[in-house]
Amino acid sequence: MTRGQRWRVGGIVLIWLPSDAEHSRIGFVVGKGAGCAPLRNLWKRRWREAFRQHRHALPFALDLVIQVRGPVEVWNVEKMSQTLHDLELK
Repeated sequence: MTRGQRWRVGGIVLIWLPSDAEHSRIGFVVGKGAGCAPLRNLWKRRWREAFRQHRHALPFALDLVIQVRGPVEVWNVEKMSQTLHDLELK
């Protein structure tokens, strides 16, 4: 995704690119540096929920990749939702 736009929030990198698809999609890159498997899965579950709640508010269809770099405190869904809301404004 060299053409996508990037936004760094702490140890989280959001990369997005407008999509020709009818709906937005999300993908994850959560390496072992982010913690043990249950912790990495928790990250993904919470991001999926936040994305599900905000998918309809996005101004256009996009492909979004969320990259967790290194050990980062696990956010709650509300903080993730706020980050996605801020992304809508960019």
